[in-house]
Amino acid sequence: RDDTREDRQLRLPLVWRHPTSGRPALMPHTRCLEAVEIASSDGAAPPAVLGTEEARSWLHALTRRAVAPPLVLPLAWRAGDCALWDNRAVWHSATGGLAEQERRLMHLVAFDGTAPPLPATPRRGPLSR
Repeated sequence: RDDTREDRQLRLPLVWRHPTSGRPALMPHTRCLEAVEIASSDGAAPPAVLGTEEARSWLHALTRRAVAPPLVLPLAWRAGDCALWDNRAVWHSATGGLAEQERRLMHLVAFDGTAPPLPATPRRGPLSR
């Protein structure tokens, strides 16, 4: 198989539609982001394209408020704890908290989707429920 760079790239919507709830969910993946296409408001003009550095900076500014301390749930892990979340709607990140000699044992259960994520339906004005 020809495994060129283009073969491994995916074009995904930045705002996905949750397959169960139908609600829009911002899904930024700045570490693997190469570019962002921003459609014109009327859809007639070609999209503006932000290159990697500009796109990552723009996305960082866009998402910064969402990770403000009052909106983050830091877990103080104890033996026997279990955390579950919906990967399609919740941002999550390992943030440390382990002493040097401690180890984290994690069991991951993932369900394969049958279709790529769908873009959220464009809306006029602020997002609403």
